[in-house]
Amino acid sequence: MRTPARNWKLGKKDVNILLLSATWQSFSFPLLWSLLPHGGASAQTDRKALLQRLLAVRGERNIAGVWEFVGKGWFAFLDQHGIAPCIRLRADSPLNGVPVWACFRKLKGGELRVWHTTSLVYGVRLRVLATKNAAGEMLYLAYRGWGRKNLVRYAHRWQCENLHSALKSRGFNIEDTGLTNAARVSTLLVAVSLAFVWACLTGRLEAARQHLKAKKHGYNQISVFRLGLDTLQDLLQHPSPASWRALGALMPRFEQLS
Repeated sequence: MRTPARNWKLGKKDVNILLLSATWQSFSFPLLWSLLPHGGASAQTDRKALLQRLLAVRGERNIAGVWEFVGKGWFAFLDQHGIAPCIRLRADSPLNGVPVWACFRKLKGGELRVWHTTSLVYGVRLRVLATKNAAGEMLYLAYRGWGRKNLVRYAHRWQCENLHSALKSRGFNIEDTGLTNAARVSTLLVAVSLAFVWACLTGRLEAARQHLKAKKHGYNQISVFRLGLDTLQDLLQHPSPASWRALGALMPRFEQLS
């Protein structure tokens, strides 16, 4: 689960959305959001309030983890509610009172190193690992459980970036609406979120039907979301008995994906 803010400006008015999304298989779907009355980063009180809304309606479902934000109050809040972090630390984040970068010196490219014991990270006892990619970029990860399993979990975080791209420049272009009223932006997000889920599920069915193969770089020539969105646009913009039959055939197949 991730809760990043999306912010843009229309004239002198900030439109700042704190969006909570959840990963499902290869997708990240929007769940809840808050319209912040200011630009820039969200405060811990905003994040806690948004997560409290999810806790109030989750029922018996567990929250596997959270991927965003650092700070003593935030880590304590997650620990209080039994939510395991899988969160990237800044290089100056404290590990037993020492900057985390100082605990993982001379790391080689491709190397993974796990700190030998659980340690205090922002007041909470967690495991910490560090790894360096081929470009020399460091990742410091605070988590519970097994290191490699959490690295795989953390990789799902990038599905959130795909979600934000789809809501904005690579899909629905919500910044072009001209809306600044919080209630209207929120209503727009409801409609766009439903359309996004519909497009993703349609794309997944179409990808299976067309037997899309990944290219040499490991990615499909067209994203599953884009494939689904293009399919739905074609069916809806060219109404005919055949297009209605195609849409009708899609509906019951969504249940097979859960």
